[in-house]
Amino acid sequence: MNPNKVIQLAIKAGSLLLESGAETYRVEDTIVRICNNYEMVDTNCFCTQTGIMLSSIYDGTTYSQVARISTRSTNLDRIGKINQLSRDARILNVEQFESQLNHIVETKTYSLLTNVLFAGICTFGFALLFKGTWIDALCAFILGVIVRYCTLLFEAKELNSFFTISMSAIFITLSALIFEQIHLIANRNTVIISTIMLLVPGLAITNAIRDSIAGDLVSGTARGVEALLIAIAVALGSGIAMTIWISLGGMI
Repeated sequence: MNPNKVIQLAIKAGSLLLESGAETYRVEDTIVRICNNYEMVDTNCFCTQTGIMLSSIYDGTTYSQVARISTRSTNLDRIGKINQLSRDARILNVEQFESQLNHIVETKTYSLLTNVLFAGICTFGFALLFKGTWIDALCAFILGVIVRYCTLLFEAKELNSFFTISMSAIFITLSALIFEQIHLIANRNTVIISTIMLLVPGLAITNAIRDSIAGDLVSGTARGVEALLIAIAVALGSGIAMTIWISLGGMI
């Protein structure tokens, strides 16, 4: 067995988990389990929102590696598969583990059509939940589809997330105000809130609380700050849109 290879695979698995939105404790637990399954001992792993530090001992020699995490998204399916693979590693050799990990990485996620369609369905449902009319829900559906498509486009171009969220909030708010001005919808607030739900950092808030309770204060604080910045971006975008609307003579 090549211990360097095991360390590299453990780091790769951990990086994929962090990039997919996994909690810090889950990443550390998965990395340690992988190393232990291949007879490495005294494994120590420290993860934050933006990096992983790992060291482990094999046959009296210490092996270590550091990884920098620069991208983050949400892929619960990938998290589940990698977590299960780490448990199955005890019956797999290193080559088989690497093959299955690469297969997980290459597995395609939802298509663009599925992404935007279900984003629209999500906003449609929220509009009805917030007691909007069917027309309000339909407008929220259209805005949800457009916002999700633009968000994916901006992510592909690696634009700053704060800018992306702010621009999305501006578009949502201005569109709802225009729809109300032409008497297409009954309540602009319902449409705005329903569509903005796509931008709410629910996973970041949940993981921040979970990491803090588990004692991972650095990661918990980092995720909390990330959630706060997203909330500020949403509020800033909506505020800018309303300011523009009022300056153009519109009524709020």
